Amino acid sequence: ILASAMDNMRQDLLHKNREKEAMLAQIAHEIRNPLGGMELLSGLVKEDLQQHGADAGYIDKILAEIGGLKSLINAYLNYSRPTLPNPEPLNIAEVLSEVQETLRHKFSQKNAQFEPSVNGAVLNFDRQHLRQILFNLLNNSLQSLPDGGTIRVESRQSRIEICDDGPGIDVAHLPKIFDPFFTTRESGTGLGLAICQKLCRENDALLTVENLENGGCKFSIIQEFNQ
Repeated sequence: ILASAMDNMRQDLLHKNREKEAMLAQIAHEIRNPLGGMELLSGLVKEDLQQHGADAGYIDKILAEIGGLKSLINAYLNYSRPTLPNPEPLNIAEVLSEVQETLRHKFSQKNAQFEPSVNGAVLNFDRQHLRQILFNLLNNSLQSLPDGGTIRVESRQSRIEICDDGPGIDVAHLPKIFDPFFTTRESGTGLGLAICQKLCRENDALLTVENLENGGCKFSIIQEFNQ
């Protein structure tokens, strides 16, 4: 009886959470539409000022703020949108190579080293989901990495481990690191890692994080049932 009651409570909470996410997504849509109009009108005002030789600096600031709001709203819509996975056996090395190629310029800017060791490893995952997770995690590591730092990606059994030699994560922040909108960066939306965790769950995987003894941190994507 207790197990049944707990399951009913869990299902009720999931249902209420979906309703809340749907409502917030609708609000985000309603906000995004007028923002597009504000962006267009601000651009026209900027052109008019420039044609008359006036300073358009304040308009640039307005456009930057609008751009930031649009980025935040789009990130939330991506987070709240239902994404049904289409899992298939994926060659991790192949997907990782595609993601690293996308981030090649950022690696070059940081003079960062990339050390993959995932030959032959396979995960049963939705391809686009895994691409987005790896992109977000590698990009997150790059942002905190010192110039000339190293990112290592390894696989063992049914898991992928992404390690960097950056400063690590403040221990006070670790319990909140996957919470939506939690960020320590001025320009961050706080949704990148939340999206990663959500996509992992939808593919029956866990996403964990820990600091390393010698500095840096490690994110692990784990599919225990494949072991």
